[in-house]
Amino acid sequence: MSADLQAFWKAQMDQWAFDQRWKRAEALRAAVRAKHAAGELDAASLAEWEIHAAELVLGYDLADLRGPIPEGWSTPTQIGHRLGVSAHRVGMAISELGLRKAHPRLARRRVFERNGRSLVAWVYSTEAEARIAATVDT
Repeated sequence: MSADLQAFWKAQMDQWAFDQRWKRAEALRAAVRAKHAAGELDAASLAEWEIHAAELVLGYDLADLRGPIPEGWSTPTQIGHRLGVSAHRVGMAISELGLRKAHPRLARRRVFERNGRSLVAWVYSTEAEARIAATVDT
């Protein structure tokens, strides 16, 4: 197969993959907007879901668009301090509960600046913290 033909098929496959991501993101946007219109989703959650949909299409993290951590959201270290356990134990509970892949109501990615470097970390809502506490206690 010639290099031109290989380049053509690669471009076709890239376009197909993009189109598939676009369709999934549009389905997500439609569902989220319907829940918002029905009053089941607040404006902040709607914005989080819109950013997530854009991330699906683009294939990379848009954590910079998310802004500061909202009141009531905590890192695993902060949760561990409150519960009297290590951040590692909190992380194990998070993994057991599958919270890293949860929707934005429970877990959100945030960018932190540390020593001049940008780090992406997860923060968890009070609802997620209650679930973590129940798992850590057992």
